[in-house]
Amino acid sequence: MAVGSHKDAFKAHKKIKKLMREHKQPILAKMASNILLDFIINLRQVGDHEIPEQLPKDDTPYNSDLLNDALQTVSNLCGKCQEAHSDGCFVNQTRRILIAAKTGVDLGSKLIGSSELEHLLKKAQDKKNAQKDNNNSSADFFSLSKNIPESYEDLKSAYEELLERDIYRSSLLDEIVNTISSVAAGNRELEMPIHEDQQLGKMANAFNIMLGILNSSMTALEKAFESIVRTLSTAIEARHPITAGHSHRVTEYSVFLGKKMGLSDDELEILKYSGLLHDIGKIAVPDAILTKKGRFNDEEREVMNQHALWTLRILDPIKLPQYLKSVPMVAACHHEKMDGTGYPYGLANDEIPFFSTILAVSDVFDALTSVREYPKYEGDKILDFNPMPKDRVFRILEKDQNTHFHPQVVKTALNVRSDLEDLWYQLHTVS
Repeated sequence: MAVGSHKDAFKAHKKIKKLMREHKQPILAKMASNILLDFIINLRQVGDHEIPEQLPKDDTPYNSDLLNDALQTVSNLCGKCQEAHSDGCFVNQTRRILIAAKTGVDLGSKLIGSSELEHLLKKAQDKKNAQKDNNNSSADFFSLSKNIPESYEDLKSAYEELLERDIYRSSLLDEIVNTISSVAAGNRELEMPIHEDQQLGKMANAFNIMLGILNSSMTALEKAFESIVRTLSTAIEARHPITAGHSHRVTEYSVFLGKKMGLSDDELEILKYSGLLHDIGKIAVPDAILTKKGRFNDEEREVMNQHALWTLRILDPIKLPQYLKSVPMVAACHHEKMDGTGYPYGLANDEIPFFSTILAVSDVFDALTSVREYPKYEGDKILDFNPMPKDRVFRILEKDQNTHFHPQVVKTALNVRSDLEDLWYQLHTVS
C-alpha cells in the first residue's frame, strides 16, 4: 500500500486552506478541510492540537491513497458542481470517503437507515480497537477491514437510498423556499418542482394546486379590477362626450409603443392603467371649463392644468399591487416636457418618469388626430377643430423631440409609423 509522509499531509492541508480563502462557497472548502484533518488524525492517531499548528518533524506513514481521494473529491466538487444541490453532492462524496476510510468499503453515495450503519461502524471500530491492542498500525486495520462480508452489499443499497433522499430533500426544500419567495413577490407563473421524496413531493404538489387556485382567483380579480378602471375612465369621459374613447386610445397607443420598445409585461401593465386613468383628475374641473368651446383664457388654463395634480391626489391613496405602485405618478406626469416647461411639476429630462414620456406622445398623437371642441395649435398658430393630417402630426413629434417629447419614444413612433397609423384606423373604426 502506498504511503506518504506527514509533510505531504500538511501540504495538502495548506492546499485546502487556500481553497477556503478563495472559494465562493467557503462552507464546502471548510468541510473539505475538516475531512483532511479527520484523515490525518484518524490514520496517525494524534490529537487535534498537533494539526496544523506546527509541522510534525517525523515521517510516520499514512494512507496517501485515501488522502489523495479526499483531495480529488475537493478538487472535483468545490465550485465545479453547477447543480443547485452542489452542497448535497459534497456531503454525499465526503461521506463516501469517510466511511471507506473507517471500513475499507465504498458504501456508495446514498443512504437509507442509520441503525445498520452504526452496527457496521461499531464492528469496524471493534476491529480497530483489537488491532490497537495487538500494537498493529492503523494501516493494518484498513487492510483487515476489507474483509467485511458481502452481506453488507444490502446495507450499501440501503445507505445509498437514504443519502439520495437526504440530498433530494435538501434540494427540494431550497427550491420550495425560493419558489414561495418568488410567488410572494408577485411571480405567479412558477411551479413547485416535484421530486421523488414522497412527503416533500406531496407538499410540492399541494402547493402547485394551491397556486393554481390562487392564479385563477387573481386572474378573476385582475379582470374585475381592469373592468372597474375602464368603467371609471368611461364615466369620466361621459362629462365631455366629444373626448369619449380618448383614454382608451391613449392606452392602446402607449402599450403598442411600449411593446415595440421591449418593455416587460409588468411595465406594460403600468402603461395600461396609467393610460386609462391619466385624465381622471378632470373630475375636479368645472363643466364650464371642461366643455368650453374655443381657447382657454389664462385663468381657465390654470384650472384645467390642475387636473394633473388631481389625478395624483385621487390615485395615490388607492392600495395598488406592488408592481403598479408607480401608476399615480406616471399618470400625473403625462403633461411634463423634456425642457421643463410642462406641468404640474415642471420636471425635465430624466426627472420625468419614463413611462410618462410614452403617455405624452400617445396623448398628443390622439389629441391631434381626433375631433375636439377646441382648436388645434401648431406653435402659436391656431388651426381648426378637425383631425390633423398624420403627416403633419409626425412632423410635429419629430420637431418637438428633446423639447417636448422624449427622443427615444419619438424615434420608436417614427420607426413604426405605418403600424401606428393602422392602429389609429382600427381604434377610430371601432369608435
